[in-house]
Amino acid sequence: MSDIQLDPSVIVLKLPPWDINGWSSQERRSVYRNWALRYAQTRNFTVAMHYFDKCTHDMDNNKTFAALCMRSKFNREIAQPQEALEDSKKAATIASGSALVNLQIADCMISTGLRTTS
Repeated sequence: MSDIQLDPSVIVLKLPPWDINGWSSQERRSVYRNWALRYAQTRNFTVAMHYFDKCTHDMDNNKTFAALCMRSKFNREIAQPQEALEDSKKAATIASGSALVNLQIADCMISTGLRTTS
């Protein structure tokens, strides 16, 4: 057997494009959110949930509440109203005055059968 010398500068690792290009966490979250929505539309729920989890993992409060609302809506669509309510409550801690968040909480409460007393 011959001794083969490899130059480490020639070895190319198989990396995803966002690791090669150095995308910011905001850009990666946007990609994950779009993929999650696309997989949800094609009814590939396991993969969709995987990408919803990835886009909400890095908690950048400015944008994460919208992703949490999207995942909440997705959870209601796949008949998981309790998880949807948890996501809506997390979104409310980030953006408490948001009409979108309040609508998601109301929808989740209706889905779970919870009532508020006034």
